[in-house]
Amino acid sequence: MSNDQVYGIKNHGNIGQVNNNAVIFNGIYNANSITSLLNNGNIYSGIKNTGTIESLVNTKKAIIHDDIENDGTMKLTNYGTIGGITNSNSFTLINGYVQGSGKHAKYISGVLNKNKNGYHIENNGKGVFSINSWYFDAPEFLNKEDRLKNSVVLGGNNLGGIKVDEVYINTANLDTKKIYDSNTFFIDEKGNSIGNNTNDDKGIDAKNIHSLTDIYYFMNVPSEKGKYRVSVDINELSGKTLAKSMVYSARLRSINVSNLLRNAAGLNLQSDLSKNNRKYLDSNTTYYFLNPYYNHSSAKIGKSVGQLRMDTAGLIGGSFKQLPKDYGVIGFYLGHEDSSKKQNTQRLNFDDKTYYGGLTYYNVLKRKGLDEYYFSAYSKFDYTKTNIEKSYKNNPASSKANTLVYGYGAEAKIGANYYNAIDVARVSPEIGLSYYGMSSKNFSLNHLGGTKEHYLAGQFNFVDASAALKWYKPWTDKFKSNITIGSIVNLYTDARGKLKLDENTLTADVITSKYYGFGQFGLSYALNKHSDISLNYAGVFTFDNTTSHTMFLKLGLWW
Repeated sequence: MSNDQVYGIKNHGNIGQVNNNAVIFNGIYNANSITSLLNNGNIYSGIKNTGTIESLVNTKKAIIHDDIENDGTMKLTNYGTIGGITNSNSFTLINGYVQGSGKHAKYISGVLNKNKNGYHIENNGKGVFSINSWYFDAPEFLNKEDRLKNSVVLGGNNLGGIKVDEVYINTANLDTKKIYDSNTFFIDEKGNSIGNNTNDDKGIDAKNIHSLTDIYYFMNVPSEKGKYRVSVDINELSGKTLAKSMVYSARLRSINVSNLLRNAAGLNLQSDLSKNNRKYLDSNTTYYFLNPYYNHSSAKIGKSVGQLRMDTAGLIGGSFKQLPKDYGVIGFYLGHEDSSKKQNTQRLNFDDKTYYGGLTYYNVLKRKGLDEYYFSAYSKFDYTKTNIEKSYKNNPASSKANTLVYGYGAEAKIGANYYNAIDVARVSPEIGLSYYGMSSKNFSLNHLGGTKEHYLAGQFNFVDASAALKWYKPWTDKFKSNITIGSIVNLYTDARGKLKLDENTLTADVITSKYYGFGQFGLSYALNKHSDISLNYAGVFTFDNTTSHTMFLKLGLWW
């Protein structure tokens, strides 16, 4: 383009904004200042700039035909199609954007054709050409055919003035054991790698190479300009947090259910010193209960990751029935809960739906005066479906997946009920042993940029010992209170996860708290001879900053 050319737009003054929604023939010439140029249509015969264009945005379906020549200052954001660029002063190029979300998310690059000299980018004289961001569909292009198809062709007498600020790569099938060559991202017109000549002949620094997910980070290979290695940022992986989320949810739920069943069975089906209660049990041998509850928990995932916060609403109900001839009490329980979990550092959200239930048994083995010695046991089964959403640091996309977890276990306890005839109170110490197992199914997170985070099916096993002390006090025939304190010690853990991340296999132990302390306080009120209501608080605490707070309302009915 020459200055004698007749242009569609020729500017020697100051223009605030130009919006093109149709066609501009004969190109644009700017000799002074344009603040904003938005192209939604077609510009023929290119653009010549000797002044300043602060912002030129070429939208997705827009086309700038022919070359862009810059001898001034210019910033171009290209989502559409443009001709080649020739620069001899100051030029900044942003070429692409993220489209969609989840497994359908991808980086859409603008199309950059070649200029009249056969280059995508030609930089001459003292020109500085800044590539603000560019996406390549592989970590390197080793053969000439791939380079001619995928690499950026550079030309001009100042390749060192081409500055590569941010390079994004397709991370599918990355191998942490390999060395990659970033010099292959930029070539001459014959297909030879010349990336080492950019950035003042320093080549591309690995610190300027990024994955769209931030799961990988990149390191320079010493003494080999443009060569780089790949490493995994463990803190960006979802599995550790998900595994601990599943384990803590199950263990905290198990503690709360155990306390609730202890409260329901012990309060209503054991003998006490209330004549009214004895009358209830003699004439009404089945007890029904229903408990809505709310729980807020916080679990420590790791030093660099921080806390996982969980909010849960649930409902549990069941029944206990006294067997004839002092054979004990049998029962069942069923429950459902919805849980929302967030881990802000990793930008992870989990939504759980859990269904659980089991059978219970309680029997007084021996009586000695007013005191009783008992055995209790219950089984537990649960099913959880978790919806997972992972978002990223530097773009608005997210990846989603879901997984299934099955849990099963049993707990057995022995204890005693010691009665005080003076103040009509009961103290009940008990010890127990429990097993809990979890089976998780395969699932995958398909990330933006091609990375696949695939978790293999896992089996987790836990054996715990527990001790608790409960104090129960009927203040009147209608109003009663109870307090429980206790602890749990993990005796055995077998919990190991396995991840297939592209070409890399990672394994890690799932480490959770060894010691748990818990407490419960409740107030109950007898509505009539056949029903009662109680309000309870239960808390769980560990030494590693994991806490759980539960409020539940219990409705009971003898029938």
